[in-house]
Order: sequence, then structure tokens, then C-alpha cells
Amino acid sequence: MSEPDENAEAREIEAQIGAFFERVLDKVDAHPRYGVAVRRAIEEGRELVLNYHTHGPQHGWCVSICAAGTGVPLLGLEAPLDELAHIRGIAREESHCDPLMAIFAERLIRRFTLTAPPRVYLNGAPRV
Repeated sequence: MSEPDENAEAREIEAQIGAFFERVLDKVDAHPRYGVAVRRAIEEGRELVLNYHTHGPQHGWCVSICAAGTGVPLLGLEAPLDELAHIRGIAREESHCDPLMAIFAERLIRRFTLTAPPRVYLNGAPRV
């Protein structure tokens, strides 16, 4: 009997997180630099990347909306990411990366009608 309640609770939490990311995207859109940078990258057909990262052990987790670098990679390394928008205080734990970034990616796809989902990076490296 508790399973339907757990599913309903999980759906409610996911809806709340989705609404949070909608507000984040509203703020990104309204930002004088971030909104322009994200839209320009999308118009140019650049691949988007969500870089879930921390600034140290005493800090929470942030996410940057980035565009895949356009430079020529050296020695087989990927070109650096171009940070388009930086959002602080997304989460407290590394383990929240996958579920949160899945919801954020879905909201980005919907908002900007992306043809491909953003890739997810953890601390600047592709998520394995």
C-alpha cells in the first residue's frame, strides 16, 4: 500500500525540482550576459554541457551551463568549456549530480527546443 504513496511523493519532489530549474532558467534568461550567451550558443548550434562542480570542500555544488569548446584539442584532450552561465548553490552532495542534471537537462531541452540533450560533466570532466 505504501508504494503508490512513495511514487506520488517522488513525482511531487521531481515536480518541485523542475519548478526550481524553471525559475533558474528565468533568471538566466533575464541576466544581461548569461541569457545572451546561452541563446547565442544555441543559435550557433554549439553543444551544451552542464558542468556540475564544487569550489572546495566547504562549498556546496554549482552548475555551469557551458558550450563545448571550439578550440583545437591538443594531444587528444578535449577543448576547454566556454562557461555561459554559472548557478551557485544547486546542491550539497556530489551524489545529487545525476538526478538533478537529468531534470535540468530536460528543462533546457524544453525551454530552448534543443535537438540534443546537454552532456553532463562532473568537476570539468565528462560524467562516466
